[in-house]
Amino acid sequence: MNAPVSIESLLDNCKKLPTLPAIALKLLAAIQKEETDLKEIHEILCTDPPLCAEVLKLVNSAFYSLPVKVTDIMNALTLLGVNTVKNLVLGFSLVKQFSTEDHIEFDYGQFWKDSLIAALASRLIMQQVNPELAEDAFLLGLLHDIGRLALNQCMHRQYALVLTESDAHQNACHQAEERILGFNHMAVGEALLRRWGLPESLCAPIGRHHEPGTLTDIDESLIPMIKVLHLSTLMIDLFSSKNKGRCLVRLETETQQYGFPNPIDYDEIGKNIEDQGKSIFPLFRLDSGISDEREQIMKAARDELANLNQKMIREQEAQLLKIRNLTEKTTRDGMTRLINYQFFHELLDREVERAYEDKNSLSLIIGDIDHFKAINDTYGHLAGDEAIKSVADCLTRSMKDAYYVARYGGEEFAIILFNTPLRSALLVAQTLRKRIESMNLHFEDNRFSLTMSFGVAAANDPDNRLSKEALISRADTALYKAKKDGRNRCYMWEKRKPGEKAV
Repeated sequence: MNAPVSIESLLDNCKKLPTLPAIALKLLAAIQKEETDLKEIHEILCTDPPLCAEVLKLVNSAFYSLPVKVTDIMNALTLLGVNTVKNLVLGFSLVKQFSTEDHIEFDYGQFWKDSLIAALASRLIMQQVNPELAEDAFLLGLLHDIGRLALNQCMHRQYALVLTESDAHQNACHQAEERILGFNHMAVGEALLRRWGLPESLCAPIGRHHEPGTLTDIDESLIPMIKVLHLSTLMIDLFSSKNKGRCLVRLETETQQYGFPNPIDYDEIGKNIEDQGKSIFPLFRLDSGISDEREQIMKAARDELANLNQKMIREQEAQLLKIRNLTEKTTRDGMTRLINYQFFHELLDREVERAYEDKNSLSLIIGDIDHFKAINDTYGHLAGDEAIKSVADCLTRSMKDAYYVARYGGEEFAIILFNTPLRSALLVAQTLRKRIESMNLHFEDNRFSLTMSFGVAAANDPDNRLSKEALISRADTALYKAKKDGRNRCYMWEKRKPGEKAV
């Protein structure tokens, strides 16, 4: 996984980053004061009458089954508590803000349906584990995959490839993200929630919900929430996967391993999701798609389970984990965690093809550290390794969303830029060159600096199709000339009459 700073850089540079609505920000600020003022919170909520109306509809639905009808938001605050109302406001405002986007590859409607199933499941399971945390569990279930939404908003081109890879190889989405992007939506979601100013009790579980086994460095009080959130994602799989028996085995096996004080009846959980979904899905302007399927889903899961051997399933899952780890090793450079040489060529093949299909520009930058051998000879090979990692980090932090950064080999790096014409790519290379030149590197007691040379080429003529090999050759030619003419410079390959040469 890339360093966290690369995620921060992604969020810093994203123009479409999901943001909390103004009313949610004001509400959070008021709640975080030492003494919560109900009157102030009531006044904030009343500035958005349509939102208050939505909250009151849900409060008066079968979801809460209150004995009396609540007619005023102040009554809701008194009966349900500030925290519960806050969670409802956050949920409604976020779904409303991010439910109308139109991307072919990313289904926003299905995204929020799955999120609501997770929210309902989290609340229902937490009511049996620790009822005091049930409402927070609902909000976390709703936001558990917010990192996926952020990635699709910030780097739609790359994320479309993630979704394609995930579907083609039947991998979990976070595994395809790590393979292609170098980080996953859990880490992005956790960083995003921290930017929103949400408490650590909400941020940390978002960052671990697919990997509850990696909890050695986290506050023990957060572990039950992470486990419940993980189980809620398995409930989504139970409703949507073709292998329902396998999903049910995993759900019940992991629940047993978690050692909760009370047994959890997933047939009952499924029934309650169905019943509560009838009330809550329309309020979020979504069709649940599960109202008449719960009994069939659970029956199919039980029937399939009867034909499966649990030991065999666990062995198959262990084998899948080994395959995923091997896949990670075959696509990422071990030292820098950048895309490696082989996967770079696979991506460039796809992007060249897509550029011509879409009639868009595609540029390639190849960079090489100048006098790298001298660094190794003077300071040692470990210093050389540190230099390579520092350059990789600088390149990753400096780029925005329309790119792939790869370690091309040794001290060489390559960058694929989408929708970027040749001269714009040259400006990018110049920026990178200056940032590399300004770095001050430290290794043990030694301080040193370095420079890089860059070659730039583009496939931007739809009438003259350029192969991947030709594009690489042009960038290499430009890089060679930059080296030959003194290093620490950027050259681009450009066609000129009567012949062709690098400029």
